[in-house]
Amino acid sequence: MKIYAWLVLVLPGFCNAYVTGGGATELSISVEKEKHNLGAAGSYELNSVSPRLETQFSSQFQLGTNLGRSTQAVAEHAYQYEQSYIETSGGLDYIFPSRSINWQSGYNSRTDFVQNDEFDSTTNSNFDEIENSLAISTGPRLTFNRLDGTLIEASIDWSYMNSEDEFTTENGASISFLRSITPVTQLGLNSSRLCAEYDVASENNVCRTQYNIIFSIRKKYFDVNVEAGVSSEGGASTDIYSGALNYTMNSYSDISLLQTKSISTILNNGDSVFEVQDYILSTLISTKSIGYSYRVGGRNLSIGFMEQSLIAGSNNITSSTGSVDFNHRVYSKLCSYCVLSLNYDYSNYNDERIKKISTIALTKSNSRNLSTSINFSQTRIKSELDIWSIGILFTYSGRQTKLGDR
Repeated sequence: MKIYAWLVLVLPGFCNAYVTGGGATELSISVEKEKHNLGAAGSYELNSVSPRLETQFSSQFQLGTNLGRSTQAVAEHAYQYEQSYIETSGGLDYIFPSRSINWQSGYNSRTDFVQNDEFDSTTNSNFDEIENSLAISTGPRLTFNRLDGTLIEASIDWSYMNSEDEFTTENGASISFLRSITPVTQLGLNSSRLCAEYDVASENNVCRTQYNIIFSIRKKYFDVNVEAGVSSEGGASTDIYSGALNYTMNSYSDISLLQTKSISTILNNGDSVFEVQDYILSTLISTKSIGYSYRVGGRNLSIGFMEQSLIAGSNNITSSTGSVDFNHRVYSKLCSYCVLSLNYDYSNYNDERIKKISTIALTKSNSRNLSTSINFSQTRIKSELDIWSIGILFTYSGRQTKLGDR
């Protein structure tokens, strides 16, 4: 992490780059019967862009005792501090002088730990006993865009994941051909091959080949992208597909639909709601989601729902999440730059843990870069918890700064 942060901070100075950063931190207190619990969460992002180099770095943390609560949405467990964590991630994209070739690299590191309240009012942490999980990927990309509407893309990736009980290596290559049929439609083919090796469970080593047909439509008010194909490993084959629709209903509202069935890899593991572990790799993941947004004047409404299933042999784990967010600009002399927010979040993990969070928050813009929010929330977990929380959130958005003088 230290090396990567150094790259993000120092390299842009030699590349005539523009750098922006921003972050948020929150303090919260929860009440369950007569017990009070404190929690803290935060996140920070740093981005830089230059003619040859693009870098991204983010860091986030969540600290609290068994029952702390927060509305700082930095991870899946953002509303529940039963498990604290520290996570960093980053990406580096170097563009070669030919501009058709670039090299992309990225990493993600996370440490989960538990802080337990004891009867003597002390707090015990197992931070020193936990090994962090680490995922790294790197590889070149070639993009060749001809004037006749033909697009050729090729890539090679080397990926590594080091989790608590396993070290996994993935080597993959992919090539795509896209051709414009009309000014708004494209048709293409994609072929990829990936080999995964496990240090411990070497019997799970596998090489997989995938073929896809791609069709897309891009119009002013909607776009559609459909992929369908087959994934083969050994003598077994699995159908895979992806379909996405984004439709602008009018100047106030949009709707999006997504349905996919794909094989999990280190590179696409970030799209999964399941905890990033090696046992998820090479498994089949099915995703369905719908989103709606409405905005007019100082008001906006967004509604979203997603259901994801992890299929590993005869095991089938399903997780669903949903949210409703409403924001209303407050026109008052007492709070001239304020926004009132109402939020409802729902999650259901395999019908075993149903969590519901209701939140009301008032956010005030203190300056162009700084805002403060106070929020009240109720967290309910079926047959387990019913907790009220209050939190104060500070958000900072940095200004764009130029480094270097070339």
